[in-house]
Amino acid sequence: MNLQDFFAEQVAARLSYCKGVLKSLTPINFWLCDSNLNLLSSDKDICYIIFDLLRASKNVDQLAEAISSSKKPYIFHQSFGLQWIVLPALRDVNRDDLFIVLGPFQNSSADPEALEEEITLRIPECRNVKEGNILSFITFVPTSEVQHLLQSTWYVLNDEPCDPGTICHMSEDAVIPALAAEQLHENISDEERGMDLTGLTATQMLLLKYLKNSKPDYANLLETALLEATAKFSNGASLDSAQYAAINYIVLCSRASTEGGLPPTISYSISDYYSNKIWKTTSSWDLLDWVRRAYQDFHQRLSEYRNNDKISRTVQTCIDYIRMNIYNNPSVQDLAHLTGYTDYYLTRKFKKETGISVNSFINSEKVARAKILLTTTHTSISEISNMLGFCSRSYFSTIFAKETGYSPLEFRNLSDN
Repeated sequence: MNLQDFFAEQVAARLSYCKGVLKSLTPINFWLCDSNLNLLSSDKDICYIIFDLLRASKNVDQLAEAISSSKKPYIFHQSFGLQWIVLPALRDVNRDDLFIVLGPFQNSSADPEALEEEITLRIPECRNVKEGNILSFITFVPTSEVQHLLQSTWYVLNDEPCDPGTICHMSEDAVIPALAAEQLHENISDEERGMDLTGLTATQMLLLKYLKNSKPDYANLLETALLEATAKFSNGASLDSAQYAAINYIVLCSRASTEGGLPPTISYSISDYYSNKIWKTTSSWDLLDWVRRAYQDFHQRLSEYRNNDKISRTVQTCIDYIRMNIYNNPSVQDLAHLTGYTDYYLTRKFKKETGISVNSFINSEKVARAKILLTTTHTSISEISNMLGFCSRSYFSTIFAKETGYSPLEFRNLSDN
């Protein structure tokens, strides 16, 4: 179909001009869709199957509904590392049932092998596309530049600048913020509503309640909260203000954990550790990662303290050290030096109280952290392997499969279903 099938000649010319401008910047896929995100028109020589990656995503119907009702532009995040730009076609034309979609985009952290495998798992027909070179149809755009691309597109389409504050983010796995607010209203007490939590979103407040009650199903809610924060940071908030906001939230997490039963000494040490990391960070993206790790750390510690009262102070110190330093590849020698015991005595004591060896526990903790990263971030499998100190991706996969029964990619795919 041609653009003239939908618009008057002058409007069609503006859309064609917009495509030309964008393609002069980057080899981009430009799609015209109806308000249900059904494909109507596109460029020639584009792999139309790629668009099915958007249509097959969870939350895609909510995305279409959100854009139709708000008339705002969106950046849509897929769990395996791709992003899309979706925005109303033209604001000054009496056709609010048409959208422009740009994408998908991949960034430098995406693992090409895992990305291609994930795409062909979701859309099997992609295996037959040009001898399997499906990634050639996906544009490389750094994460930091996706919003700039959206603003450029908006300006060309509407002949006016795009207010950064109007740009919205949505994840295919995230809890919809409106639903989180509704759930919050139903679940928090009158006392909690009266708490001085100025500046927190409904999603963050609900996360604090989940933490206090040690509820395990927080992952998607956490992803939503981080996407909300990402939108604020990318809309011009300074790093200083972001650091203050992040540390304030970690302090509230510490308070919720203490109220939930975590010993104050442990809660305060976790809070101090992550607050120091946040003060030293130099980017909002790293800051968000530290907030994610802090919340997960608080949640895991609180869950275990509620379920285990047979661990000695010495062994608990080792457990806390391992978890706090899991990205630094902790060893038996580190723990022996920490506690003042010999390697031999400590390993025997540890196994007697926990039922597993120190090294097995370290690997289990690495796998537990990997599971969180696989289900709540877009971090590639190779990068997760490196972050956790495995000597190779294949060894990481072997240990992960031994612990879970699945490969890392299979586990990530299961979490999407």
